Amino acid sequence: MTGPISADVHDGDVEQIFRLLQKWHADRVRQLELIVYAPDDATFQVNGEPLPKSDLQGFKAGAATALSLFRKFPIEITDLDDHDTDEGE
Repeated sequence: MTGPISADVHDGDVEQIFRLLQKWHADRVRQLELIVYAPDDATFQVNGEPLPKSDLQGFKAGAATALSLFRKFPIEITDLDDHDTDEGE
């Protein structure tokens, strides 16, 4: 893909799906940020087991990599003031 793709969507259900997807994405980004910016003395559990301190640097590096690839939501949602410009004329 070489540039942005645009689509006019006038279906409220589709817009709601995009909004929910946007919220899901923001929640995941916040979770990754909590890991990446956690203090050095923070403890983490993976599958209910404490993460060994020796694995913490790699764990945080993996989360930082995921965050750098995942931070920007890939869909831009623009609200239009007048959805029905051609109707009723």
